[in-house]
Amino acid sequence: LAACSAMSSDAQLESVLGPNFEAITKAVPVKDGAADRFAEFNETMEIDLSALTPEAKQKLINSALNKIAINCTVGNTIVASAKVPPLEFIQP
Repeated sequence: LAACSAMSSDAQLESVLGPNFEAITKAVPVKDGAADRFAEFNETMEIDLSALTPEAKQKLINSALNKIAINCTVGNTIVASAKVPPLEFIQP
């Protein structure tokens, strides 16, 4: 999930911050122990936006989030609660 978000927003961030910007993207799962599953994923992106004005910072964040919403297949699949049928064993 984190890799998908990072890759989906990379071009947008690079267009404003330049090709050498650094970012660390993480997706931390929150486990529902009773159901033995992850209930949610909290994503963060550690990135220095201090050179931007508050308006430019918000504009970049909004456009990066938009790119993630459009391009991140993994995130879109999780949000849509994709059904996962039982594993099927097949002959090679």
